[in-house]
Amino acid sequence: MTRISPNYPVRVNLARALKESAKQYLSQNRRETALEFLTQSWEENNKDVETAWLLGQTALEGKRPDQAATWLERAIALDPADARYLSALSTAYRELGDMPKSEMFRQKALDTSEK
Repeated sequence: MTRISPNYPVRVNLARALKESAKQYLSQNRRETALEFLTQSWEENNKDVETAWLLGQTALEGKRPDQAATWLERAIALDPADARYLSALSTAYRELGDMPKSEMFRQKALDTSEK
């Protein structure tokens, strides 16, 4: 039987607060500060798909496709049926010059959005 850490709810709440702060920084176009808060949020709760998505999207907007790909792959591992994640990963691979992977994820995004 898996034991849950006694401070698990505290960590999840801290992660949520960090993520909400990051969203505020993003709305102020303070990308670097937002990335710091999102990274801390992920360290507290690495099962939150929205945090992985925000990290990936923010990295992509910041012209860091290598980091974006890493975070978007994590988001897809947590929720493989979200076309937004697949499409953004396609963009990241295109920016990295990996056209076969870009096309593969573009097609997966299209297939997923048609369902």
